[in-house]
Amino acid sequence: MPVGRQLILWMSIILVLSFILFSKLRDVSAIAEELLPDETPLSFREILAEPIDSDINEFTSTQNLIEDSIQKKRGERFTEVNSAKFNVPIKKPTLSIETYLVKKDENLWKIAQDSGLDAFTLLSVNKLRNGNLIRPGQSIKVPNQRGILHKVVKDESLEEIAIRYQVSLEKIIESNGMLDPDTIYAGTELFIPDAKLNESFRKKLIPPPYKPKFVKPTPGRLTSGFGYRIHPILKKRRMHKGIDIVSGYGSNVKAATGGIVTYSGQMGSYGNLVVIDHQNGFETRYAHNSRLKVKKGEKVHQGQTIALVGNTGRSNGTHLHFEIWKNGEAIDPAHYLK
Repeated sequence: MPVGRQLILWMSIILVLSFILFSKLRDVSAIAEELLPDETPLSFREILAEPIDSDINEFTSTQNLIEDSIQKKRGERFTEVNSAKFNVPIKKPTLSIETYLVKKDENLWKIAQDSGLDAFTLLSVNKLRNGNLIRPGQSIKVPNQRGILHKVVKDESLEEIAIRYQVSLEKIIESNGMLDPDTIYAGTELFIPDAKLNESFRKKLIPPPYKPKFVKPTPGRLTSGFGYRIHPILKKRRMHKGIDIVSGYGSNVKAATGGIVTYSGQMGSYGNLVVIDHQNGFETRYAHNSRLKVKKGEKVHQGQTIALVGNTGRSNGTHLHFEIWKNGEAIDPAHYLK
């Protein structure tokens, strides 16, 4: 075939194929316009101008928003659960405890009394089974207020503890500086201020027999002992509730042991009388004095001069009438004097 005819044939084929291709592209464009009517087709130049990583940036931004949302939710949940424990200002407990070294001849009752406490407080705080078993040099804990330690048991609430010991919730919370009173854990030790103790707890503390050491209140000779006798003035059989010590007029009368003066003045047949309360149920009386040296309410120590020997009241001579009372009953002073 001549070259001219071949050229014409190829050109015809190209034109036919071009027409077919153009028709197909027009159909696709029409379909796209129907599916996406609001989208404006981008030109090839616009497509080239679009950043290559735009889709990646969009994905990253979306991912960050999701993560921020998750973190926000987590934070809200954490604050809700823990705000009571961690976001409340720390309260300083009103309870404070000091360490004390036991001295010679001291017992739990004396230490408690000197500290303004009761022995039950020291027994509980120090977890002592027997208050009698402390020794000199031993270290014990002394709180600044009365109360006991309570160990929380499983499923026990603060309200139940308050009812048990008849103490307000506020006192327990303040003493222990509690941040979250609604949550207490088994095994936690709480100090219960001013707790009302049951009998079983009280039985754990058996006080030792108290026998104070009395000194002779004035030098001299014993002329009449304790017990029934014929009264030297009344001439009748009467109970003599003390002892008589003959001493020189104006001699010093001293406190047999320390205590608080509960009476100082004239008292009928006693004459000028001094009465001293030594606590623990003991009391001493000093009668027939010529002069009184102390006043009611005064604190005196053992051996302190409280009066002068005389002959006032129902007395038949210069002497000191001395009595010891225990729990409201007169007892024989001879059993207690050194």
